[in-house]
This record gives sequence, C-alpha cells and structure tokens, in this order.
Amino acid sequence: PTSPSGLGLQFQFSHAQDQDIHILQAQLWLYLQVPRDPAANLTLRIFLAACRKDYYVDFRDIGWNDWIIKPEGYQINYCVGQCPLHVAGSPGMASSFHTAVFNLVKANNIQASGHSCCVPTRRRPLSVLYFDRNSNIVKTDIPDMIVDACGCS
Repeated sequence: PTSPSGLGLQFQFSHAQDQDIHILQAQLWLYLQVPRDPAANLTLRIFLAACRKDYYVDFRDIGWNDWIIKPEGYQINYCVGQCPLHVAGSPGMASSFHTAVFNLVKANNIQASGHSCCVPTRRRPLSVLYFDRNSNIVKTDIPDMIVDACGCS
C-alpha cells in the first residue's frame, strides 16, 4: 500500500493596511510518495516569497557623516528573494499590474524570458539636516530613501 501524496499550506495574515497584505507566519507541510527505486532522483524546490529585510546604515560607514548633521544613520531596509509565478501574480505581492499580466503570460507558457524577483513597492522619504556648499544648515526630505514594503517584479 502506498500513502497518498499531498500538500498543505497554512498562512496567518495581519490586518490589511493601505491595500498591502502582511504575512505574519506561514507553515508548509509536504506529504510525498518517495520512489521505491533508490537510484531515482527526488527534487524538492521551495521558494520563499519576497520579503523586506531590515537594515540600518550608519552615515559614518559610508563617509557621509562630514556633511549630514542629523540623523547619524537610518533604517534603510532592502528587498531580497525570488518570486515564483504563483506569488508574483498574487494581489498584494505583485509590484504592478504589468507584473501580474507578465506573470500570467509566463504561467501560460507563452514565450517570455525573465524571472520575477523581490523589489521595493513602497518607499518613503528621509528628513535630513546637512551642510550645503556654503556651509549653511539645510533641512530637506530626500524621497525614496526608506523601503517600507516589497513585492514581486
């Protein structure tokens, strides 16, 4: 007798904010029927969904501390990871409608090259105090300095 093969996937979601869905926890259970032939190959590929990684940059480390007064650094964050087709085309994970359509093209085996990867989908500015060329103190908001959310390209 052979055991049935199956796949289970369970997610726990946070409340949606600004149309983004945040996955708090994901568990994956796999039930496989392993080939009886010891020479047979069994390949299992698991792709992690795109995610934002927290990262702090200190302006001293990149040589900007001589002209930026405040802050001394900031939480820059970045996106990393590959996006399988079923994730890249999902609402809330696709970075654009273009991404969703392009991934449907690839999923339907239409001739297309390229792979989806994790990219920033929401950024915000960073307020800084700095010295300009004339040694004046200036306060400005630099756009797109902080990555708040990531999705699939």
